[in-house]
Amino acid sequence: LVLAAGKQGLDVRIYRPSLLSASSSGVGSKDDIAVRLLAFMINHGIGVEARNQVSFLPVDITADNIATIFGQPTIPVRTLHVTVDDYYNMIDVTKVITRKYGYQFKYYDIPDFMKQLNQHCTQEDLLYPLTDFFIRSQDKLAAMQHKRYNNDSYRAVREQCGGQREPSLDDTVTYIMEYMLREGVIAPVGQPRPVRGS
Repeated sequence: LVLAAGKQGLDVRIYRPSLLSASSSGVGSKDDIAVRLLAFMINHGIGVEARNQVSFLPVDITADNIATIFGQPTIPVRTLHVTVDDYYNMIDVTKVITRKYGYQFKYYDIPDFMKQLNQHCTQEDLLYPLTDFFIRSQDKLAAMQHKRYNNDSYRAVREQCGGQREPSLDDTVTYIMEYMLREGVIAPVGQPRPVRGS
C-alpha cells in the first residue's frame, strides 16, 4: 500500500500491513485468507504445528493508525511495517479458539498438515481454491518459521502520533470467530459443519 503526501514536492510513504483481519465490531470477509484457513482447520479439527509469526490486525484499527500517521506533516521514516508488536503463531491462535470456544484440534507438522489439507479440503471449503498454493509453498513456509517482523519504526511513529496498539490476541481471535459464527462459515461446537453457500 503506497500513499503520497507532503507540502514540498512528493513525499512518498510506504505502509506494509500484515494480515488485515475482522474489525473490532466483528465485520470480516469470506475472501480473507485467514478466515479461509481457520474455517478449514475448525471445520475439520486439524491444527498445524508451525512457528511462523502470525500478525492479525483488525482492519478498522489498522486503517485508523495509517490515517493518523498519514496526517502527520513529517515522519522520520518512509517505510512502515504495520504489524503486531508481539510474537504469536497459529498454535497460539488455535489454543485461544479451543479455550474460548471449545473447538478441538489434532496437530500435525507442516508436511503432514499439507497431506491432511490435500486429503480433506473439498469444494465445500472456502480454502479449496488456495489448496495448491499452500501445498506448493510448504517448503517456504517451513523455512520461514524463524523469521520475525520488525515494526520498530511503525511502533515509534504510532506512539508519537497517538495511534492505537493492536488488541490482545484473545480479542482479535474473538472478532474473527464472531464473524465466522455469525456468517455461518463455521458451526457452533457440536453441530454439523456448514455447507458452503448455505
